[in-house]
Amino acid sequence: KALVTGVGDHLSTSLMHSFPNLKEYNLLKYLDVLTLHLYEHNDNIDRALELLEMRFLELKKLLTDAGYPNMKFWDTEYGNFTPGSFKSEFSDGIKDSNFYIEYIFKHHPYLLTLGINKFFIFLFNAVTDITRTFEYTMVDCDYSPRPGIPTYSTTTFFLEGSTVKGKIESRSNISAFQFYNPLLKKIVIFAWSKDKNYF
Repeated sequence: KALVTGVGDHLSTSLMHSFPNLKEYNLLKYLDVLTLHLYEHNDNIDRALELLEMRFLELKKLLTDAGYPNMKFWDTEYGNFTPGSFKSEFSDGIKDSNFYIEYIFKHHPYLLTLGINKFFIFLFNAVTDITRTFEYTMVDCDYSPRPGIPTYSTTTFFLEGSTVKGKIESRSNISAFQFYNPLLKKIVIFAWSKDKNYF
C-alpha cells in the first residue's frame, strides 16, 4: 500500500482550507498521514504553544467527528521559527541563539505529547535565505549549523523512541513533560519556567 499524505501548511491554514476541502471531496479516506507545519509565530514561545495546542486539538476533533480518530500526523516543516515580530536578529545581524535553543527545547517534547508521529526539520531554503539574510532555517548559507542543530540533536537523543507518559502537574508557571526512553532505560523529564528562561 502506498503512503499518502495530506497537504501540509500552517495549522490555521489547514483548519480553514485544507481540512474542509479534504472533507468536502471525500478525500480523507485515502490518507495515511496528515502533514502539517506546526508552529504559531509569536515572540512568546509559551503563548505560541498554547495557541498551537488549541488549534491542533480543534483539528483532531474535526477528524474524529468525520470518522478518522486515528489519523497520523507528521510535522514536515519543523524548525522554521522566526518569531512573530520578525525581529529575530540583533542589531549587528547575529542570530539570537537563545531563541533557537528555547524554541527547539520546548516544541519538541510538547509536540510529541500532542501526538505528532514524525518530524522533518527545515534545514535550508536557498531562495528564502539568500533574499532574507538567512532568517528562517537551521543552517547558514555556508551550511554551518546554527544552535538549533545541536539542540535538536540533544532533544532527539533523549526522545527518540520514547513513550509519552504525560504532562506533570506543577505550578502554573512551570511546564513539565515526562517520557520513558526504552533505549536509555530511563525516565526523561523536560521542564521549564514560563516567566524565566530556565530549562
